[in-house]
Amino acid sequence: MPAQNTYPLKAACARLFAFRLRQLRRSRGLTQEEVAQRAGIATYTYQKFEKGESKPGTPANPGLYTLVSLANAFEITLPELVTYDGLELGGRGTHELPGSPDADESPSDAPLWLGGR
Repeated sequence: MPAQNTYPLKAACARLFAFRLRQLRRSRGLTQEEVAQRAGIATYTYQKFEKGESKPGTPANPGLYTLVSLANAFEITLPELVTYDGLELGGRGTHELPGSPDADESPSDAPLWLGGR
């Protein structure tokens, strides 16, 4: 599959992950600095994850070690970190995700939680 066809899916994943990080951090009453310190990453790096971008126009793409570190920072498992209960792109709940794409932008073979059909 050409890279340009996967970009909307990658961007959607990055937005969902950003939303999940904000949700977890706020529910625990933590600052971005506190989460970054607990995870052993730079605050700037964590802020980029919460924005869903690594550079303007480029979806965030944390590595496995960083994901494990973030899960540990929130005292949850890795599957809990990447679980998005009640969120679907192109369906109910997308108003909560800044810059969510239209449902038509997600590939039709995407998982339902990413707006697949």
